[in-house]
Amino acid sequence: MQGGVAETEVTDGSNEEPDLCIYENKSGLAEDLKFLASMPELCDVTFLVGDTREPVCAVRAVLAARSRYI
Repeated sequence: MQGGVAETEVTDGSNEEPDLCIYENKSGLAEDLKFLASMPELCDVTFLVGDTREPVCAVRAVLAARSRYI
């Protein structure tokens, strides 16, 4: 996956040094999320937006990770 600049630590709870994943592509994560939102078959939430109630699909796990209200 092409992600943004981020470090993710993966550990098994022991005292060993954690494994690190470093994502260096700043636009990759946004592009991946945009692609995910463009595939309705992968979405599990649909918002009806505006006066025309245009359907906008989303992924519940992404919404929960990005919002303290969901």
